[in-house]
Amino acid sequence: MSREFQVKGITFGKGMPVICIPVVERTEDAILAQIRKLTEQNTAMIEWRVDHFDRIGSADAVRDLLEQIRPLVTKTVFLFSIRTVKQGGLASIDEPKIIRLNEIAAASGVCDFIDLELFEASKPLKQIRKLQKKGVKIIASHHDFKKTPPEQILRMLMDQMEQSGADIAKLAMYPQTVDDVIRMMKFTNDTREHFPELPIVTMSMGPLGSLTRICGELTGSCITFGMADQPSAPGQIPVKELRETMSVLHRTMMKSVFLIGFMGTGKSSTARKLSQLAELPVYEMDEEIEKKEGRSIPEIFSDSGEPYFRDIETQMCRDYASMLPCIVSTGGGTPMRRENADYMKAAGTVILLTAEPQTVLSRMASSHERPLLKGHMDDPDFVAELMAKRREAYQYAADHVIKTDGKTPAEVAQEIAVLLF
Repeated sequence: MSREFQVKGITFGKGMPVICIPVVERTEDAILAQIRKLTEQNTAMIEWRVDHFDRIGSADAVRDLLEQIRPLVTKTVFLFSIRTVKQGGLASIDEPKIIRLNEIAAASGVCDFIDLELFEASKPLKQIRKLQKKGVKIIASHHDFKKTPPEQILRMLMDQMEQSGADIAKLAMYPQTVDDVIRMMKFTNDTREHFPELPIVTMSMGPLGSLTRICGELTGSCITFGMADQPSAPGQIPVKELRETMSVLHRTMMKSVFLIGFMGTGKSSTARKLSQLAELPVYEMDEEIEKKEGRSIPEIFSDSGEPYFRDIETQMCRDYASMLPCIVSTGGGTPMRRENADYMKAAGTVILLTAEPQTVLSRMASSHERPLLKGHMDDPDFVAELMAKRREAYQYAADHVIKTDGKTPAEVAQEIAVLLF
């Protein structure tokens, strides 16, 4: 399994962690009511904490309740968890009963994930394989509500989780000091690098560890647990506040996007569409230069010459490189200066948009503000020659290349969004 994957259209392992809301009500009616409420609020992922269910001792009751949950979670990722007393939960049933309930959950077709307390199971690898064969993904978990062990112990735990074949490895530790929280964050990032294909979930519990529930995008944790009406573990943050805070962090962590390419490849229109998708401000470099100079691009070329114009472009690149994340539609000649390309590459991601010469001319047919095409508006060979002169500089600057022939700006923007966000 790769680090990035999808379940019911929800992406795990890329961008913001998926927010999972535990349901900890005790009665059947209350559980169904809470799940119905959460799905109506478009909650991406729900965890049913079965150890809170007052009829957990009845396999038939659990099976019947899963069948009632089925129509409610057709578009919601559903996690089935039984947390023992030793692992911070309420379940005091023996292992054979836990195994039986997990098998019922896997066979129900309702659950997308089942949480398995790896180090509480007597034959965890056998259980994992058996459950996975029924079509569910396994989260191998371990909780310590007293301390955060030393790094070598954390590494040993994670190594065993990786070797278990579980789909996701989850470690939740209780910090005694701020240093414990920082250690846990560093361990998470180190694990991402050590096991690049293993999706992980980590957190420090309690008030001190609240930061780890917010910053999973930074450290590499793909799921975070929020609180609806009541928490299932210490330190959980109310879902509305959690989502808002994570969104702020996500926006500030995003890199700027620079669209480069020959005139007529759709940079300006694509930038506007991409701005809507990414919720980032958009800047049209030529327009900003015209505002700064108080005159049009053709007038700048005519009155002051191209070198003067290129100097202004370089200053603009320098300015954008120091700004918060944004989307910049550059001029066609901007990447021709190596320092411009270096500014853009250092500050964000550079996307090269391309189009065939005839496509460019058809898009530019109504434009009268392109000095470089003056007298050549019906000459694809001239356009091809200009493109060839710029090809090397464009390729140096570009992190990604997208062909725009036959595509709308919205389609190109969506392609970029999937690539980057």
